[in-house]
Amino acid sequence: MAYDMNRFSRPEDTNTWTVEWAARQWGQDVALTTADIMSTYGMLCARRKYEDLSTQFGFSVTNYDEAELNYMEWEKLAQRAQTVYDSLPKDKQDSYFEIVLHAVLAGKGVYEIYSKAAIGKEYASQHSYRGDEMAAEAKAAFQTDQQLSQRYHSVNGGKWNGM
Repeated sequence: MAYDMNRFSRPEDTNTWTVEWAARQWGQDVALTTADIMSTYGMLCARRKYEDLSTQFGFSVTNYDEAELNYMEWEKLAQRAQTVYDSLPKDKQDSYFEIVLHAVLAGKGVYEIYSKAAIGKEYASQHSYRGDEMAAEAKAAFQTDQQLSQRYHSVNGGKWNGM
């Protein structure tokens, strides 16, 4: 993009660039899907920055299933990214994991942890047994996040360890 910004004067041009980039990296077969995954990832991240989730969750746990519906969008996105990853030849999977799949899975994990903690807090305020269940699910999501981090740092013999 930096070489010829005139090609990117309209908002939809960014998607064109993303499709071209994904095609160069992983092939034309997955380019459109990958570009859509990256676009959706950006939209979901823009709703609430990760670092803001701990200060004020930002999604209602009592109205319109807002927290659950937001988390389900992350879940669907993770499934789509995993499907693309699984379809790639082995020699392209590491880069896809590092650039696309890890970002989506990590984002899903953050939202899962905070969603389940917030929902669990609401259940606990109602003295419901579901509070304990949500706390256990949040703890399991945190452990999954730790495993994801270990996976990232072990890719390609630990090439990106410490990043």
